[in-house]
Amino acid sequence: MRTKELTKTETTLRQQLNSLGAALESRRCVLVERSPDSSDEAQAEVIESCGIDTRNVTWQLRRQVLAALQRIKSGDYGVCEWCGEPIAAKRIEAVPWATRCVACQAQAEAEEWDQAA
Repeated sequence: MRTKELTKTETTLRQQLNSLGAALESRRCVLVERSPDSSDEAQAEVIESCGIDTRNVTWQLRRQVLAALQRIKSGDYGVCEWCGEPIAAKRIEAVPWATRCVACQAQAEAEEWDQAA
């Protein structure tokens, strides 16, 4: 990857990291009030569960962004972790934290679906 593109991607990743940090901080303060009504209690549990799921996804994405920034620093950024080939610029633009090329990502997802079935 050229230096200009790499700098732009690093800026994008840092902005994403800041955004994720703000999202996590805002969700940290959300508390669900408990109610003596069982139907309200069930609804509160669903809302709380969704909040936890959202935080988990946000934390996972944050780890991926941090890892991408580390790969930029180490010089490994933009190389597929499975096949070692360069990741296409369009994929990097769409998913700057990508660790696999399109073909290897498709294969990984297919394997996940096979294991889930």
